[in-house]
Amino acid sequence: MKRIATLLLALVMLSASLTVPCSAEGTEEKGILTNLGIPMKSYIPDSSQYLYGRSVWDIEEYNGKVYIGSGDFDANSGTNLTGGSPILAYDIETGKWSKEYTAPDEQISRFIKARGNLYIPAQDPTGASGNIYSLVNGVWSTQSNVTYGTHVFDLEFDDDGVYSYAG
Repeated sequence: MKRIATLLLALVMLSASLTVPCSAEGTEEKGILTNLGIPMKSYIPDSSQYLYGRSVWDIEEYNGKVYIGSGDFDANSGTNLTGGSPILAYDIETGKWSKEYTAPDEQISRFIKARGNLYIPAQDPTGASGNIYSLVNGVWSTQSNVTYGTHVFDLEFDDDGVYSYAG
């Protein structure tokens, strides 16, 4: 019991030491944390009943940009409001957001860096099922090749292929 209490105390101290204050305005830098604002606000306004779709589910740095995954897979609000899930990228050098692609999906939950590329398992695609979205050589594309993959939650890569978990 003493060992468990010591471990819990260490975890609390570690999480407290990782907390860095951040400005609530714009993209002001404080310490090592940069506030990137609410990038989905231009797609889902404050007046929307689907504010949950602005939630950020994953964040990944890739080739000098920070990508965010957002949307609302449960309420099916993603494509209703935006025509798909926008894949937004924050350029670290310029400090500006851009929409690089619109995935035909309700929610982007996970980015995976593998083989020098960026991949997204399609959590709740519209139309065809079993999608994987990929950024290869600077070009986004949709591949619909996950058999029985209505909801693709994760991908794993090795030398022999790509493995997916789907439901």
